[in-house]
Amino acid sequence: MDEYESEQVSWQEVFLVNTYNLTFALQVVIVVAMMDKDKKLREDRAKRLYRKFKEDVDSGLVIVIGPGANIYPNHDYSSMKRRPFNNTVQRMEWQSKLSLDFAFLFSYCSQLVSHDKI
Repeated sequence: MDEYESEQVSWQEVFLVNTYNLTFALQVVIVVAMMDKDKKLREDRAKRLYRKFKEDVDSGLVIVIGPGANIYPNHDYSSMKRRPFNNTVQRMEWQSKLSLDFAFLFSYCSQLVSHDKI
C-alpha cells in the first residue's frame, strides 16, 4: 500500500510538497493568464495576485499575462445565416474567445520552453 493512500491528500498536493525544491523551481514557471476582456478587472485581479504571491512573482516562478484588446476581432455572429450545431450567438462568441485565449497562452508559453530538454 502506498504511504499516501491512507491519507485524504490529493496526488497533486503530495507531488508539490515532496518534489518541489530549488532544482525543480528552476525548471518550472507558472503562467497565470488573465483573459477577461475588461481591462480594469484584469488589472485588479493581477494586483491581488501580486500582493498574495509577491515573492513568487518577483522570483519569476509565477508570471501573470494578459492579451491586448486587439486580439479579439469584432465579428457579428448574429448575421450568420447558418450557425454550426445551432449554437447561440453568445456561445459562438464564447467559443471564439476561448480559442483565441488558448492560442495566446500557447504562443506565449512556447517562448518559455527550452527545446534542448524535450
